[in-house]
Amino acid sequence: MMHISIIGGSVGGLSSAIALKENDGYDVTIYETHEEIGHLLQCAEGYLATYELEVPPRNVIDCTIHSCIVRTWQNGVRKDRTISSEKERTWIIDRPKYEQLLANRCEKLGVDIQTARRATVRELKRKSEYVIDASGCYSQTSKEYGFRYEDVSRALQYTIEGDFSEYYEGKTIVMGYEPHYIGFYWIFPKSPKKANVGIGRVDSGDLHAELKRILEMENIEGDIINKTGGNIPCKPLKRFTYDNILLVGDAAGLANSFTGEGTNNAIISGRIAARCILKHSIDGYRDMVMAKIGGRLYVGRLMRNIMKNQYQMFCDGPEKLDISFEMLDSPYRLYRAMLTRPGLLIRTIMVSLRTI
Repeated sequence: MMHISIIGGSVGGLSSAIALKENDGYDVTIYETHEEIGHLLQCAEGYLATYELEVPPRNVIDCTIHSCIVRTWQNGVRKDRTISSEKERTWIIDRPKYEQLLANRCEKLGVDIQTARRATVRELKRKSEYVIDASGCYSQTSKEYGFRYEDVSRALQYTIEGDFSEYYEGKTIVMGYEPHYIGFYWIFPKSPKKANVGIGRVDSGDLHAELKRILEMENIEGDIINKTGGNIPCKPLKRFTYDNILLVGDAAGLANSFTGEGTNNAIISGRIAARCILKHSIDGYRDMVMAKIGGRLYVGRLMRNIMKNQYQMFCDGPEKLDISFEMLDSPYRLYRAMLTRPGLLIRTIMVSLRTI
């Protein structure tokens, strides 16, 4: 029986395992460094049902999101612009519970999950027909093959107990942007009295000091009940495969550089990796992933570059458009929405020429 090894028991690795076992009788083993699936949490817990993704199970949903406040700051002045959704497709979830549900499904399908088990690519590639690396950024493959990630944000998040009823009852999240750094901060409500508040930025600033400043700026008070951090890879790697190894999710650099979202891309790339293995053909894996999610990643980098090079345009542009979540799915949708604002369209296209 063909053996497949998966490094990492998060959503990307678990989704790969499920897709493999549901479609063939492969022998699949997941190697997870931590002692329990779903821990250590390094996620803002947003879930976006784009493309082929299904609605998450109701028992893992903390808050259904209908809108996003894009909040920009200039000289201490706050400007808010609300982006709405044409349909229900965004949620704040209990990520550990969701991953535990996926792990239970894996075990029912016969997947061998080995926790508290650190595995190396060198070890697994010899005894496996294929290896799926879902170990995040920086991936186990990158450490052993020596390649680098470009444009990596460092992230820090506090889970806070306080008054978040305004956001929870309004079914809205906040994505905040400031001119003095390339990055963003977020407020994601999990209940009326609890939220994930975090920051992701490229430079080497003191994230704890910056996040505490943001809490004060946003008038957020309460008890910090959890702290977590990690890396957000904001540019896809040029290669998603090395020998018989396939990289998925953050290991492939698949986080959105404008919103930080990565859960949905990890699931999608994990499923595509499984399909390629089932077809015994991994050469076209990167092309298949980028055909599915590349448009949204491109728009994310475009918005990031506008913020970096034309911050005033970034602040003013949304006021001239009726923005929706769906406009961020592809360059075509975004440019089409700008046809009524040719000046803004031309400036955006000029920035897009620098977006790779």
